[in-house]
Formats: sequence, C-alpha cells, structure tokens
Amino acid sequence: MPRFAAYGGAVRFAVSIPQFDYDGFDADGVKAYLARAEELGFEGGWTVEQTIGASPLIAPLELLAYSAACTTRLRLGVGVLVTSQHDPLQLAAAITAVDRLSHGRLDVGVGTGGGSRKFEAFGVDRSTFVSRFTEGLELMKAAWSDQPTVTFRGRFRDVDALPIAPKPVQRPHPPIWFGANAPKAIARAVRLGDAFLGAGSSTTANFVEAVKLVRRELDAQGRDPSTFTIGKRVYLIVDDDAQRARERVLAGLHRIYGGMPGTADVPVSGTPADVVAGLREVIDGGAQMLLLNPLGATVTEDREQMERLAAEVIPQLRDGVGSGKPEG
Repeated sequence: MPRFAAYGGAVRFAVSIPQFDYDGFDADGVKAYLARAEELGFEGGWTVEQTIGASPLIAPLELLAYSAACTTRLRLGVGVLVTSQHDPLQLAAAITAVDRLSHGRLDVGVGTGGGSRKFEAFGVDRSTFVSRFTEGLELMKAAWSDQPTVTFRGRFRDVDALPIAPKPVQRPHPPIWFGANAPKAIARAVRLGDAFLGAGSSTTANFVEAVKLVRRELDAQGRDPSTFTIGKRVYLIVDDDAQRARERVLAGLHRIYGGMPGTADVPVSGTPADVVAGLREVIDGGAQMLLLNPLGATVTEDREQMERLAAEVIPQLRDGVGSGKPEG
C-alpha cells in the first residue's frame, strides 16, 4: 500500500510504537502493530525515553532494534534522548547499531532534558548538563565521521586516536531531531540539528510559538528551511463519544506523566471530526511531520486507535481539509 499522500504537499504521518510492559512484553502484538503500520502507509514509528520513572516503558533504542527486525520500510525514531545522561561514545555506538540493523532507517531525537531531571543519578553535575549535552553531541558526531580514529579535546572528555567502527549507514549520521522550548535551546537546535520535534507534553499554542522561533533562527543562521523539518508529537484518542475520549486520553497521560501539571491541556481527543480539527491546528501551526501517539492502555487499544486514525482521520487531512498552510 502506498504511503499517505502529503497534506498540503508537505506533511508526513508517523505513529508511536507501544512501549508499556506491565505484565510481560506483548511480542506478537507489537510485531502485528508494526506490520500494520507499514501496510497502512505510515512513514515512521517512534519511541520515547524514560530512563528513570514509574511508567514501565521498554528502553527506546533497544525497542527500535527489535522493531528493525520486524519491518522493512518504516523509519524508526526516538524522541528524545537526554544525551547528557549517557556516555557519548557508548550512545554513539548504540545509535550506529540501530542504524545498521535497520539499514539506514533511524531518526534520533536529542534534548538537554531541562533542570528538573535527576542528573545526579547519572553522575552529572546539574550546573553542567547543557555543556555536557553540547560537547557530547560533538563527540558523537566525531565518532560517526569518516575518520577511522577519533581524537577529541573537551571539557569533560579527552580521547586520542580511538578506533571507531562500524559507522552509521546514513551519512554523515542519522538525522538529528532536537526537542527544545527556550529561545537559546531553539537556537542551538537550528545550529546543531537537522530537524525540530515539538514535545507531546507541549500544547498546540506553545508549539506555534516555538515554530516562530525556529523559523526566525533558520533565517538568522542562514539555513535553508526546506532542509530542516518541523514535527510535533501529538497525544490523542479517537472515540465516537467525545467525553469518553477525553477520559481515556487523560488516563493515558497519567500513565506516562503521573500528576505532572499542565498535561490536561496538551492532548487532542474526541470524535474523528474533533481529532481532524485538532490536528489541523497543529499542521496550520507549522508541523511538516505529525507523530501521532495513541494513548491506549494496551497494544490492542493502540492498534485500534491506529486503524481509526488511518481510516477516519488521516484521509480527511490527506484530501486537503483546511488550509494546510503554516501561520507566519
């Protein structure tokens, strides 16, 4: 089956990969989900990272390696890795492995993580997490380079003539998607990254403002906007009963974020028409890639949501409902 046609000539559709493991990993369910995502024409399947937290989420890169063996076309993404909580060389090697196992289908989201993260648990001084992030990404890019050995001098790491092999399939490295909110972070994203991914935990209104900053930085830094993709993860539930959809989507957010303030304002939910309207706002706000993240309680529920999105929601967007034009 062909991929979904682009909405307004630009927007692509990806879907989240189920990660919850409450009572044992549902291998058959996830395999069937991934196969169906390809059949339905989704461009990509994405994971999230939660190294520390109460939600039983399978680690993202490991799940993407599993997903690579279950798929042939689907691009595989993670949004986002808090890279300052990882050793740069080990993380670079893990990313290379998934890119090679998938034959060059990996997208890598990265972010600093913000000051609320438990950096001390990873031996990282909270006052250095941004500089560690920036230096770590530089070291990873050096490890992915065509040079057979890496020599690097930094604030946190010095290495001399280290042999690094193999290299990623995608050159010079898998696309780097940045998660960011603050103006300085968005400027960093444009300077160092290949794409921007609005967080699922951000509202559509906040995403619209972030897109304005991204475009301003693209212009200021002299970057071609056509080479820098803007995407947004959208948490959602489709249900014929709008109130029930709202209850289900909030329950799903609670499974991920617990009682974190503000999450009730971020999802899209309701009837197919409601969800079309909500997603159209995100597209009109500047999204060129929509990462649709159903919030079912099981793989089966997520599969049902994916089917409904493909049958009842995406065709309306694909057929050009709404302007499809980003707002300035």
